[in-house]
Amino acid sequence: MRPRNLLLSLLIMVMAPAICLSYCFEEAGKKYGVSPVVLQAISKVESNYKVDAINKNKNESRDFGHMQINDRTWKKYLGDGWEYLIYDPCYCTQVGAWILRQCMNRYGNTWDAIACYHCGKSPEELPLKTRMRAYEYIRKVQEQIYK
Repeated sequence: MRPRNLLLSLLIMVMAPAICLSYCFEEAGKKYGVSPVVLQAISKVESNYKVDAINKNKNESRDFGHMQINDRTWKKYLGDGWEYLIYDPCYCTQVGAWILRQCMNRYGNTWDAIACYHCGKSPEELPLKTRMRAYEYIRKVQEQIYK
């Protein structure tokens, strides 16, 4: 394969997840009144757009899908059926947008709402160690938004 074709193939492989999910970000953004750009940045930070991502946390909970929806949050508000989060990327995006909207309802359209998506609260409401993680998360999301 020629170097130019190889580079193009690699670029497509890297960009494909974000491009495929862009429709999901747009639709979820419209439905919940949140920025599709912010949703995309969260997905990038949470999982690098990996739609089948599953991660186990230190507290034994698990995060699912490209938006890394925590199973405790999922069960509390939405009941069973977490497998849809990894089998339907647009559904996962919708759930992530809904969670972000809940945070925005509590904290406004602010960076505190972004921290809430990740930690469940604004940084000021968290213990110092968790607060530092929240600020780091905000920084990573900002980095993706302003790239």
